[in-house]
Amino acid sequence: EQGISREEFPEAQRLIALIEKVDPKAPALPRLKSGLETGMKTAASRSEQDAEQAKKLVEDKAKQAAEQKRLAEQQTREAAAAQQIAAQQEAARQQSAEAERQAAARRQAET
Repeated sequence: EQGISREEFPEAQRLIALIEKVDPKAPALPRLKSGLETGMKTAASRSEQDAEQAKKLVEDKAKQAAEQKRLAEQQTREAAAAQQIAAQQEAARQQSAEAERQAAARRQAET
């Protein structure tokens, strides 16, 4: 029973086999076998659940990394677009200033 509770199933199986060899009609034998079987099923189920949780965690981390990458790429595109708009605005400002300077020069020349 202690081996089963500690999930030392090979040791528990060995001890149950010894009991069965010594006294095949031992009253505790069916209970021990049943407990061993239940314990092994429970451990297998828990192990399967742990594997599923680990798999889900890995998938979640992959999704999170992909989302972070997507956001970083989006920020890069937005920064490039903002830089391009700023450059266009600066070029338009310079063009406007140049046109104003030329107009002022023409007015000066006319007077």
